[in-house]
Amino acid sequence: MFLYISALILVCMLMPFLLTTNCFSVFVLFLLTVAMSGIAGVLTATRAQEMVLLAAGTTTVVVFVMTVMACICVDFTPFTYIILVITMIVVVFGFFSIALLPYIPMIKLIYSVVAALLMCVYIIIDTQMIIGGKSHELDTHMYIFGSIMLYLDIVLLFFYILDILDS
Repeated sequence: MFLYISALILVCMLMPFLLTTNCFSVFVLFLLTVAMSGIAGVLTATRAQEMVLLAAGTTTVVVFVMTVMACICVDFTPFTYIILVITMIVVVFGFFSIALLPYIPMIKLIYSVVAALLMCVYIIIDTQMIIGGKSHELDTHMYIFGSIMLYLDIVLLFFYILDILDS
């Protein structure tokens, strides 16, 4: 599955015009939904029911607050490149945290908190890009791509909150 998603990302990077076609976008949305549903099923099946419900409720509240902030607050879309650099730093930190996990048990919690905060910023930016009227916005024919971006942000935020509650 990882190879299919990697190939799909590579195709989207090399041929961005495919994202504007409805058939391809719906296919990508379907594939990501199936993949993320499987991952979510495995992660929630191995956790306590109360923890999963608390993570779902927390995710709902956080997404609502971030959406309100995206509608009211300042324009975050010019900071997309800065957030991309921060994301790369967090990814490198994630690789180091895997190696350091046996020696520093709290590093998993630190990584999950930082990644959850980063997902909150992504929710604000993606919501502003979908709504439009800011310095960067999505075209009207890229609505499926916008829903994919927001869907991934919300699901990953749920995973990180579940990880925080599990630590």
